[in-house]
Amino acid sequence: MFILKTLKISFVAACMLVSPLTFAKSVGTVTFKTGNPTITHADKTTSAAEKNTVLNAGDTIDTGNGRLQLSLIDGGKVSLQPNTVYKINKYEFSGKEDGSEYAFTELVKGGLRTVSGLIGHKNRDRYQLKTAVATIGIRGTEFTVNFYNNQLLMTTNHGSVDVCNQGGCLNALSGMTIGVAGIGAAPKFSKTAAVAAVTPPSTTKLAFAANDRVTDTGTPFVIANAAAVIPVTGPGNNPGTDPGNNPDTGPGNNPGAGGDDNIYDALFVLTQESNGLHDNGTLSGSVVLDTNNRITEILDDDSQVNYSFNNALGDVYKDQYVTLGLSSGVATNSLNASTNLIDFQGIVGQFTDSSNLLNLASLTTPVTYNVLGSTGATAVTNTLGVISATTGSSNAVTGNLTVNFNTLAFGYNLNNIAVNNNTFSITGSGLSLTAGNSTFNATGTVTETSGALPNLLTCLLSCTGNLSGGNVVQGVFFGPNAERAGLQYSFTTATIGNVTGSVVLGAPPIQ
Repeated sequence: MFILKTLKISFVAACMLVSPLTFAKSVGTVTFKTGNPTITHADKTTSAAEKNTVLNAGDTIDTGNGRLQLSLIDGGKVSLQPNTVYKINKYEFSGKEDGSEYAFTELVKGGLRTVSGLIGHKNRDRYQLKTAVATIGIRGTEFTVNFYNNQLLMTTNHGSVDVCNQGGCLNALSGMTIGVAGIGAAPKFSKTAAVAAVTPPSTTKLAFAANDRVTDTGTPFVIANAAAVIPVTGPGNNPGTDPGNNPDTGPGNNPGAGGDDNIYDALFVLTQESNGLHDNGTLSGSVVLDTNNRITEILDDDSQVNYSFNNALGDVYKDQYVTLGLSSGVATNSLNASTNLIDFQGIVGQFTDSSNLLNLASLTTPVTYNVLGSTGATAVTNTLGVISATTGSSNAVTGNLTVNFNTLAFGYNLNNIAVNNNTFSITGSGLSLTAGNSTFNATGTVTETSGALPNLLTCLLSCTGNLSGGNVVQGVFFGPNAERAGLQYSFTTATIGNVTGSVVLGAPPIQ
């Protein structure tokens, strides 16, 4: 309290010595806007936020139904999504990090994506983004924040971010998310990523969207870092009614397009209840969501088969690029013939476009995708015509996928696949992608790493691929620039039946 009073006295004294116009120092400008965002200034006056509007310390920005992109004096960039209130409490920078610099901003509500500038890179304590439940600090980084109803999600896109409150501090590296469940709750790691509903302007000159880094020719430096896919915001039954203003977690990529957001792609593997046999492949069509934005139905446009689920997909892992889930359900074709499914696993999102994949050939350094989420492995048995399934714990699988988009070579390893007191790993190396094709299949070696039988006999007897063509895994790249990858595995065993599971992997930014 003593410090605050001292600052107030100093501020008043300064105002007595200089005119308000001389005292006001620009801290940045508005570089792009949509809708009708407003700025409330330190003197309580209000003005419209237009392109090239000068920002000052003390300004409070309310995006309303619009969006804003800000450029700050230390090189920082901030993209504010709709329904966001953002305060610039203090922002000082002399042109170099000499200890006098300070960035103190506040997210009152809403969502933002930011690329930090020079402030805080050397002196971490000189940068703070405050919310009502925690304070965010950086170590030279790019990150995304959602703050609604006193619940915070912060995802590190690049670098390192601290989230601190009275309950403690957590640090998140690239691809990791920290959540705070409310006032007084301690920070915890989360499997649900913050969503940045940011759409860059459409101009002949490439616009800089916060969280993107480009070369001087406009070529993206990063993979896993493009403008986020904007998910579906409603139940999906009323085309054209979605205003696109809320951050969400389902599939889709057209903000404000209503029914258009329901078009999606999916990688799937399923098991029929009548015979325990597997089917697998890809889908493209529409979905129906419940009030929690979870997928309850999938209609494949190609086969006109409708998949209706007993328990909605989407509880295992979600972010702005993919939804991962599993359920039982019923598949009904256009002739109303139905098949009961004892297990359906889907990874839903937007497959990476062929031309975008071809552009990634300029990345000469291999990209490593790490596991972000996984379904529980399911073991299906058929004993004397009785089909049964046992499912392990979700989000237990570890491992990675390494891809060289230049040479098209890839390899993978998945570990801790646990079901029925048995644990397996799968590895594959020396494999090749098809240029411009987002989907791929692969062989692999299945190893039992622990088991109920002595001497780990399960895979010594038999563990072979159970997907199309005898493959062990199938995969696909999701997102505009292959920000995510999905892998699904299935293999036979002689002792515990057919084992199936799904994994979502993410890549950190590449420079």
